[in-house]
Amino acid sequence: MIRRVIAGLHGAVADWPARCVVGLLVLLSVVAVRNAFTYPAVLGFDAAEHLTYAHDLVHQWRIPHGVGAFYTPPLFYLLAGSANALGESLGMAHPEQLGQLFDAILCIATALLVVMLAKVLFPARRWLPVFALAALMAVPTVLKTAAMFHPQNLVVFLTTAAVLVLSRMIVRDRFGIVWAVSLGLLVGLAQLTRSVGVWVFGISLIALALVFVARKSERRAVGRTVAIVLVLGVLIPAPWYYHLQHSYNSAVLGRPGPSLPQRRPSLGFYFNSGLPETVSAPQRRDLARDFFPILYADSFGDYFGNWSWGPPIHNTLSKSLNRRLVEQSVVGIPLSLVLVAGWFGLAALAVVRWRQRLELAAVALMPLAALTGMLYYATRSPSSDGDTVKGLFALPAIPFLAIASAWLLDTLRGRLPRLAMIVVLALLGVALVVSLEFVWW
Repeated sequence: MIRRVIAGLHGAVADWPARCVVGLLVLLSVVAVRNAFTYPAVLGFDAAEHLTYAHDLVHQWRIPHGVGAFYTPPLFYLLAGSANALGESLGMAHPEQLGQLFDAILCIATALLVVMLAKVLFPARRWLPVFALAALMAVPTVLKTAAMFHPQNLVVFLTTAAVLVLSRMIVRDRFGIVWAVSLGLLVGLAQLTRSVGVWVFGISLIALALVFVARKSERRAVGRTVAIVLVLGVLIPAPWYYHLQHSYNSAVLGRPGPSLPQRRPSLGFYFNSGLPETVSAPQRRDLARDFFPILYADSFGDYFGNWSWGPPIHNTLSKSLNRRLVEQSVVGIPLSLVLVAGWFGLAALAVVRWRQRLELAAVALMPLAALTGMLYYATRSPSSDGDTVKGLFALPAIPFLAIASAWLLDTLRGRLPRLAMIVVLALLGVALVVSLEFVWW
């Protein structure tokens, strides 16, 4: 038995795609863990609100009422706050670093889930997990958020885990009670982390409904799975939804939305590209405060100044810092094009061959759900400074965009001329290197 395990490990290490995956995971771990102990937690998005919530929940069992992040479910704050409390008991000068380490571990675990999901969806494509992992790491907002004290990393992990479990069920025809309960727990806990967790709950039910329609011989098992997922997905977050409805008359977001005339008045907010400033001035001092410019500049750079510029890091945005942000925007162009093109291509495949590739439904729908949620939130809760269009809000879509882009690259690898493929991979490699240098705090 031991010899078989050793032989299997030796074979994996000798396999070049496996070597690349291990190497990228090690690199990701080094960057994420180091940043957790070097990036000041107080600089992260809404850091004071999140740290206060975690402290009060763990030490006083109190959820904020009407202030701070009162509308955010408590699961992350319970877990990360417990890590902070451990840091306090150890006498750490900055105990919140253990909470940041928790976020870093979640990022690494999500990356591992992406590799596993790529193998489940495309088992014969040995290089596809490598491409997916590299694409995930090349988006700066992934590692920037991993260094912060923020609940988004936990909901991304739970969402990716739920889609992985769902995909394994569909691919391997395993609709047993254990799998159903696992999926139900994951979608329920995702809703106890962030409001966007409701998307993976709905998408899981849609995917299972498609399986119910397409596979007549398995309808009894699939129906039982749907029932279990539905019950757990409703019951687990129900106390939190009741709390929000009872306290603020809004069960999901905890805040009533403004009337229609008070919302974004111009269609330009949704359709303005912001070019060329989206590339030449990708920060909030000079960039148009519209949906796409903010989303792109914050995903591939530092629009809000929470990472590389802005008080208390720098009092002014120097020319050298702006040039660094411009570099990030430039290298993000080919990567973003591949991410979007891969998503469109995979979504088309999922639609055209939906009966044969039912497992692709959730992967294709998650980016659409994330985009829809962001547009809804930006409309429902307009902000003069673009605060409701952060790059981290798109994080739940990134693992699935990474897999879709990897599918596209692996498909092109056998069809494009070798020189053209080398150019494409070189551009993406540059994006990965530049982005990793950018997120090394």
